[in-house]
Amino acid sequence: MAKAITTTLDRKLWLTVDQDELVENGDRRARFLWGVEGRVKRTDECERLGYKPLKKAKVKKAEPAEPKEAAPVENKEAEAPENKAKPKGKPKAKGGK
Repeated sequence: MAKAITTTLDRKLWLTVDQDELVENGDRRARFLWGVEGRVKRTDECERLGYKPLKKAKVKKAEPAEPKEAAPVENKEAEAPENKAKPKGKPKAKGGK
């Protein structure tokens, strides 16, 4: 089975001042916001800091990306609209010096 590479957080979590431990929202030791509900974090970082989900967390598995197909062009023969921009500056004189 493939190891999950990301984990979605289920609550707001903070790092302590030494940045080695996660604490819940409202804990007196909280110093740096680490993540909020719905935020995606790397699984190895979650494990290092001891994150344990309260509910079943969404886990994304490593899968190769599939190439996207180009959208079909509906009418290739349609004429392009006229340029409505006004020319800037003086008109160029034709011919001559």
